[in-house]
Amino acid sequence: MMELIIQFRYYTWGIFKHDKTPFPVNKERKFNPLQKLSYVGAMYILFPILIISGFGLIFPELLPQKLLGMSGIHLTGLVHIVAGFSLSVFMLIHIYFCTIGKTPVSNFKSMITGWH
Repeated sequence: MMELIIQFRYYTWGIFKHDKTPFPVNKERKFNPLQKLSYVGAMYILFPILIISGFGLIFPELLPQKLLGMSGIHLTGLVHIVAGFSLSVFMLIHIYFCTIGKTPVSNFKSMITGWH
């Protein structure tokens, strides 16, 4: 937990003061703790929710009529929108981090390949 706080503090403050990264990339550690948490959340939680809720919206006859006291399609649509918005924010943060390297485009290759 403390590693997450250290990395978050670096991203929100230290990066603008040109501090050294608290968890440098090496062969043993490809991702910092905050990247690990955000990737797990995006790829193993949000993305499957987006796909399942999307199928629910494509085939609304498979949804229950009422779910948690509201229309099943309404709740599914709400879940789909929240997951899609969250993944869009995840993507925008990736694009932003690509621009804060040595040059405005120096990190795009490492963002695509996964290696710095």
